[in-house]
Amino acid sequence: MSGPQERRLRVLFVITQFYRGGAETALVELFRQLDPARFEIDFLVMNQLKLQKAESLLPDIPPHVKVYNPAGETPNLFNLGWEAFLRVLQRVFGIQPPGRGVRKLRQKQYDWAISYGEWVNPAIVAKGVRAQHKAVWVHTDIDKSHFFKEEEFFSSFASYEKYLFVSQGSMQGAVQRWPRLKEKAVVVHNAIDPAAIRAAGQAPLPAKAAPLFEGPVLVSVGNVRTEKNYPRQVRAMALLRRRGVFFKWLVVGSDVDPSVAGKVRGEIRAAGLEEDFLLLGADTNPHKYAARADAVCVLGDYESWSLVITEALALGVPVIATRTSGALQQVREGQNGLLCDFSAEAIAEAIERFYKDEALRRRLREGAREGGAQNPGPTEFAALVQA
Repeated sequence: MSGPQERRLRVLFVITQFYRGGAETALVELFRQLDPARFEIDFLVMNQLKLQKAESLLPDIPPHVKVYNPAGETPNLFNLGWEAFLRVLQRVFGIQPPGRGVRKLRQKQYDWAISYGEWVNPAIVAKGVRAQHKAVWVHTDIDKSHFFKEEEFFSSFASYEKYLFVSQGSMQGAVQRWPRLKEKAVVVHNAIDPAAIRAAGQAPLPAKAAPLFEGPVLVSVGNVRTEKNYPRQVRAMALLRRRGVFFKWLVVGSDVDPSVAGKVRGEIRAAGLEEDFLLLGADTNPHKYAARADAVCVLGDYESWSLVITEALALGVPVIATRTSGALQQVREGQNGLLCDFSAEAIAEAIERFYKDEALRRRLREGAREGGAQNPGPTEFAALVQA
């Protein structure tokens, strides 16, 4: 005779906005892989402003997750005024807006509440949510990030039981910089679905994109943001062009920040690379581009754990990456990819080495295919909240 059914754990995730990005994609996958028979999940997206060139991931959330999206409520004068107010705060003053949706959840009691992302003000969950345990989930190297707000981030330190980091290197860097994190820090990797990634990689290309793959092609997947440092990559390509190394470089990702995107396009024009370094914009399935590339490039200033690298290896595609903390843990030099320093010259040298050595390219591709990709994240998260 079976005993009483075990109560599901009530878990709340809180984020500001939910557009396509590495951390957001990983959260969708975590939602899909957490057993709804064991977890009752609420998800609050506080301020989902309408961004023209950004792709919302809200439609991808599985039905067993209860979504609270106050910005998506029936339009009225209050909502329109609220959205205008949020835009002024963000664009003019650079202030993270308050979480309007938190008041909807104040009467609920959770086992765990997760402030998802170092860009979310932890005070929102610390003060506005009732939960037995609370955690902040960090998705970048906060000891290196130019945008990290230290005072705001640690203002609610006592309210949080755990700080989750997506890689060992990211956690170690943070603990070294802020030793008080040591007793609360734990690694929980991002969630992926290798089989689904490989299936997505087989999808056909748009007709206008197919001709781009008729010769050598590198692909970068990532939104056009400052820390991705696409201008440096343009300069690396210009160096290679002068050396007689020719290929296409495709960037798949949103360019919602007009100032950053404008700078990248200016670099492209100045280098005369309008036909070769191409910003393709956001795509619901970047894997179809990455799967057909000679290599996937992840060449930003810092990456705590690059989901793009994980996905590239799941596709069996080698990686060329700067020596970020995440890349150092994922890329095995000369086996499944190449690592380089943080300069246009170093990037150019790595790409030139890649294209001028056919045996190396073959070895890297074989290494990427053999290594595959692991998926410990969902198990790690389940173990944490059930302990």
